[in-house]
Amino acid sequence: MSALSIDFAPQYRGIEQEKLADVIQLPVRRYVDPVPVAKPASQPIKLTARGKLMVQVVASVVALSASIGIGAGVGMALREPAGATAVVTVAAGETLWSIAAAAAAPGEDVREVVAEIASLNSLSGSAIVAGQQLVVPSN
Repeated sequence: MSALSIDFAPQYRGIEQEKLADVIQLPVRRYVDPVPVAKPASQPIKLTARGKLMVQVVASVVALSASIGIGAGVGMALREPAGATAVVTVAAGETLWSIAAAAAAPGEDVREVVAEIASLNSLSGSAIVAGQQLVVPSN
């Protein structure tokens, strides 16, 4: 890296840098006292008519979204299973497949009945235990 040294003309030697900058138009960093920032007075926010309208629109959208969400949740909780159902207690040695085969209508695919039983009882797999009560579709 190299350094460049500028030697000013002899007539400018000894003159202070700021004065020199004024003479030859060089930018000089000058210290400026920071301006104190005034704290804004605590006044209530004044909204224009358009601002008031936007606040009302946003509040309405939030209220509508909340009511739709709550309504959907209540609707899902109160939902009755489609078609007739029966409650079956699982006996020792029974499997979900055997229960579904017994509940399936003639000619109905047992896999679909297994899936329906799992859905009705919120089962994540096919594991069931003796004594467990299952809601099964009935014909």
